[in-house]
Amino acid sequence: MTRTNDKPFKKDLNNIIFLMFLYFLQAIPLGLTGSLPYILSSHKVSYADQGTFSFAFWPFSLKLLWAPLIDSVFFEKFGKRKSWLVPIQYILGFYMIYYSSIINQLIENDRYENKNPNNIYLITCIFFAMSFLAATQDIVVDGWALTILSKENMSWSSTCESTGGTLGWFVGNVFFLVIESAEFSNIYIRPFLGLESQNFGIVTLETFMKFFGYVFLITTTLVLFFKKEESNQDNADTQNYSLVETYKLVFKIATLPSILKLIIVLFSMRIAFSIEPLSFLKLIESGVPREKLGFLAVPLTPLQIILPFTISKFVSHTKPFQHIGKAYFVRIVLSLMFACWVYISPVFKFGETYSGYFYLICVVLQAIHSTVLYSLHIPIMYFFTKISDKNIGGTYLTFLNTVSNLTRSSINTASLFLASFLSVKYCTHSNDTNLNAINLNSSFVQNLYTLKKQNDCYSKEDIQNCIASGGKCESIVDAYYIQTLVCFMFGLAWLIWLKKYLIHLQKLPESSWKIQLNKIKLN
Repeated sequence: MTRTNDKPFKKDLNNIIFLMFLYFLQAIPLGLTGSLPYILSSHKVSYADQGTFSFAFWPFSLKLLWAPLIDSVFFEKFGKRKSWLVPIQYILGFYMIYYSSIINQLIENDRYENKNPNNIYLITCIFFAMSFLAATQDIVVDGWALTILSKENMSWSSTCESTGGTLGWFVGNVFFLVIESAEFSNIYIRPFLGLESQNFGIVTLETFMKFFGYVFLITTTLVLFFKKEESNQDNADTQNYSLVETYKLVFKIATLPSILKLIIVLFSMRIAFSIEPLSFLKLIESGVPREKLGFLAVPLTPLQIILPFTISKFVSHTKPFQHIGKAYFVRIVLSLMFACWVYISPVFKFGETYSGYFYLICVVLQAIHSTVLYSLHIPIMYFFTKISDKNIGGTYLTFLNTVSNLTRSSINTASLFLASFLSVKYCTHSNDTNLNAINLNSSFVQNLYTLKKQNDCYSKEDIQNCIASGGKCESIVDAYYIQTLVCFMFGLAWLIWLKKYLIHLQKLPESSWKIQLNKIKLN
């Protein structure tokens, strides 16, 4: 897609910047939530605990449950979108300030004093609620994006979401992990500021959450007083619906044959990528410092900001999925390359540190991954914007984004729990001479039962008990490599048999994505 006329773009420039900023704010708590698995992994939590915490991301996958409320209940004089944006961002700001000390204490107790080592459920609930507020803000912004931009600039909405979200994720995830690191702070920051070394980072989780809590409060106040809600006439909502009518609307959308096919294709498409969240967790598990892995994203951030703009220029109006097969194939091959890289990574370890070549190759692999990730994400987001019915406000686009997020979250969570179930570790001591092994004369079920009986390093408590007894947890079965191979084979099958259905969906007429609004309005 090529933009040859700058005048339409300049007309909406302020609104494009405004949308990017809102998506940036939204991604801060999401990026902070995304940093917790790295912190938890350095605490030696199990894959099951990681799977439990992954539910903290689910509000973005379930936001359709309350999206109709956001789209149908508002104060008209205050503004349809500001009626929700202002209070939600105020609540989110106060929430981050209040819970900053509580969540910090939970994690620090776990790290140093070993009190309540299974606080994972409380930590998950706190971040789940924060994600719920951010997801609600996302509903509002998605709906506003449909009306704040002129028709010729509608494709910029996906670019705003990708670029603003990338910046917010970088600050809330990568930047936080780096400055939260005691090692990085003591080597690079405190000497520069003339400060003494400490056993914590220059910024803690508490101070970071408090700071951005105040950012939310200040910026929301500015939006409240200085941003007037106006809609472009060509994209303005033509009808308002009651709450009951809006839920009826969602049901009608969900039961469209074309939508049902889209859900199946998206779900099956993402199964092949379910192993990706485990790759960096495996590196941290093997001893790679989490802050250094986070720091690797710094040189990648400019690339991730440029990619949405660059890729959007090549996304066709009529055929957004034209090149998606190539990107998909590269991504599933990359999963194999990541697994191989994790396997041979100990070769690059010298003492307690990894060589510069190790981190350089990590950057290259991540750069390739970012490119193919956006090459898949941008066409899908553009397709969602293209087929969304503007007469329904943000509900249609929110539904599509919810479907996309739900397929990804459910598959990733299932993958973590599956890895926990399939992985088998036992606690070994120097005087151990008789460890049960696989018996070739026994059945598969018998061998599986034997291996599971030896799985005495299943939970974090098991690992701590093993270490306390002078033992060491060693793997008998590493599910990561098994799942990687299965995901790759499934990805090949998807390319051969299921990709054609995605191509078929983009050829459907506009009427295939419409519902009969006259049957929605209640008498």
